[in-house]
Amino acid sequence: FGTIIVDMGGGQTSASIIYDNQLKYSFVDQEGGDFVTKDISLILNTSLENAERIKREFGYAVSRQTSEEEYFPVETVGRKEPVRVDERYLSEIIEARLAQIFETVRDDLEGVDALDLPGGFVLTGGAASLPGVLELAQEYFGPKVRLYIPEQMGMRNPVFTTAIGMVEYAAGLDVVHRIAQGTYQAASAPRQDRGFERPYQETASQDVTNQPMMPPRQQAPRRPARPERQRPVTEPVSDYDAYSNLGGYAAEESNYVPEPEAGVNYDNPVPVVGNGIISKIQAFFRTFFD
Repeated sequence: FGTIIVDMGGGQTSASIIYDNQLKYSFVDQEGGDFVTKDISLILNTSLENAERIKREFGYAVSRQTSEEEYFPVETVGRKEPVRVDERYLSEIIEARLAQIFETVRDDLEGVDALDLPGGFVLTGGAASLPGVLELAQEYFGPKVRLYIPEQMGMRNPVFTTAIGMVEYAAGLDVVHRIAQGTYQAASAPRQDRGFERPYQETASQDVTNQPMMPPRQQAPRRPARPERQRPVTEPVSDYDAYSNLGGYAAEESNYVPEPEAGVNYDNPVPVVGNGIISKIQAFFRTFFD
């Protein structure tokens, strides 16, 4: 019948109108619980860490329900000794910021005539866990304001509402929506156990700066098989059988000259024709043996 969900997060507060199980309207105010912490830190001249701790331990959203006789210590910047601050002064700082948030949300909802929906208001989010927020919200939105707290064990705190809602939403999607969002295919695709196989990687000499990145869960293209090179049919060289099987990447084995016979001048060895790697290796060993 129509309900307004007010989610009070850390960095923003959102108001969403749900009607007939569908989102009909949404408004976002860029203020949240972190702004309350910053106000405390600025006014009390303390660090953000101390301000967050003070807000959680001593904070209350309705100042008239607090006492001026209750004090707590605050470590301030530039002083060695803590400063005493009463509970009401802290509550006034918190109430001022929360009142501004509720006023902004109310003015926007009033513009779309959504303040009198039958479902009322549901308050949730991390900032809604502060004591007194529900009573303060009822002053701006009326008595039909209730607080939502998750029911899961270990997560009974409004701060977990958004996370649990996203999980339940994704779990309830049908097949069509899963495919549309790209989650169904990734979850149902079988995983391939490739062991120690590594995908083909481009070498440093190749320009890959403008090539698109490989999408996840796709196997990299494999290196194409090296074609076998045809060797010319020549007479085998008996003296270089040890070098004829060094890889088969060049065809200059037929250009090698056999070891000279006795009586040849060894100061001028027979030159080797070819510039391949096999020719250089054989030339080296030939010079060494000569």
